Amino acid sequence: MLQLMWAPARDLVNSNKEAEVLEYLQPHQNLKRLDIIGWMGVKVPSWLESKWLINLELIFLSGCNAWEQLPPLGQLPSVRTIWLQRLKTVRQIGLEVYGNGSSDVAFQSLEELVLDDMQELNEWLWTGQEMMNLRNIVIKDCQKLKELPPLPPSLTELTVAKNGERLEHIENLDIQDCSEITSFTADNEDVFLHLRSLQSLCISGCHTLQSRPSSLSSLNVGICVGYDSIKQNFSTA
Repeated sequence: MLQLMWAPARDLVNSNKEAEVLEYLQPHQNLKRLDIIGWMGVKVPSWLESKWLINLELIFLSGCNAWEQLPPLGQLPSVRTIWLQRLKTVRQIGLEVYGNGSSDVAFQSLEELVLDDMQELNEWLWTGQEMMNLRNIVIKDCQKLKELPPLPPSLTELTVAKNGERLEHIENLDIQDCSEITSFTADNEDVFLHLRSLQSLCISGCHTLQSRPSSLSSLNVGICVGYDSIKQNFSTA
């Protein structure tokens, strides 16, 4: 593990100097976990844009408040967990995070993604085939995020902040081909109650799902399903 931490609440910051320092702090190629905390540079170090960290399994980026664009994390072949926290100027998870222009499969090993206190994040672009091994998504205090991308079939858990109103601006939620889902727990249903702006909920191809969340009766949403038996259950519930 390597933790690179800068002091918080610094009055004078030279972003070029910060970038230069981080560039020279190139980790060992066999590193398993990397934490970057409080860094105020803008330019991504070259070793994070390449496949140098081929054995990295966990990356934690926190308080890097001058970072407007995320590095191409999708090109880190062994990363299982990505934790993004308090990146205050990141407004979009864009194509660059997948490795824009690369022919390689993005996020080929990713199992867990955490978005924690990303206050300006309002858009999450999705290109269709990435993150196909993703099992767990945690979203906490991302109050400007209005729409989640289609959830991959490998997903088994979607977690939001305990105070669900932090996601009250979510308008569209699409759950596709999640064969692991058979029902919704009480905790899951509490999440739906707090999604006050939800306009469209699409559940399709979840052939083991036996019932819808009962809390949906209080929401103005549409439900589309892939199988007649589930459709019948939903229409009569």
